[in-house]
Amino acid sequence: MSTLRPSTDNTLSYDSQGSTYVIHYFQNHGMTGAIRALLSLALNKDQWSNQFQDPVTWWNDKDKAPCGTLPILYETTSTGETITIPESDAIERYLARKYGYMGSTPWEETLVNIFHAQAMTVLVKWIQKVAWAIEGTREQAMESFLKVTLREWINTCEKQLRHNGSNGHFVGDMLTLADIKTATVLDVFLSLESSNILNAETSPNLWKLKEMVDLQSNYAAYRRSEEFKTIDSNANACMGGLLPYDAKKAHIFT
Repeated sequence: MSTLRPSTDNTLSYDSQGSTYVIHYFQNHGMTGAIRALLSLALNKDQWSNQFQDPVTWWNDKDKAPCGTLPILYETTSTGETITIPESDAIERYLARKYGYMGSTPWEETLVNIFHAQAMTVLVKWIQKVAWAIEGTREQAMESFLKVTLREWINTCEKQLRHNGSNGHFVGDMLTLADIKTATVLDVFLSLESSNILNAETSPNLWKLKEMVDLQSNYAAYRRSEEFKTIDSNANACMGGLLPYDAKKAHIFT
């Protein structure tokens, strides 16, 4: 089994010069929406790529993963050294800090972490309570999620975004990991039958946040790419057998 480097290894740095990246995950959005967004925002497409895991061979391949999970980020530094980083949350925070999406003060970074954690929590709740629900209970779980869990998250986000001036950002007037994570989580929920509670009228601040993120030039170009469209199609195929899901509904601005 592949293992992580010991804590005494000091070769990893936040120097952003010359590194290239490979993100290893299934050909789906899943837990990599924010990671791919960060990479496309910070880098040119020739500086990062996807490595798609074959789901058929995953159970034989998972022992090769440091934590037995995907995604995994492989960073090749300017010296040719390759560094392996598993776990989506750790990858997101590492890339965000490295490329300037964590704020500029300790309090700004704390705020980014708070709003990022809220987005991660609601996504995990949807996966565990709805996507992984026992067959026959999923419809009821979906109804409860939309009426309670998703609505509460939307209300909290709207309140905090208004408090920050309704400028499309959670922290100051800067684009941060909190915005990026929230926008990619919104992709998932917009793909569901959620339009009665998640729309430009009922959640205008989230709508503006998504616009601010999605129209960043490099990210917008990636969202329009054939690779992204293929991932959308695979997401539809994966989720479509479980519940109504259409990733095209998340392309409001791209």
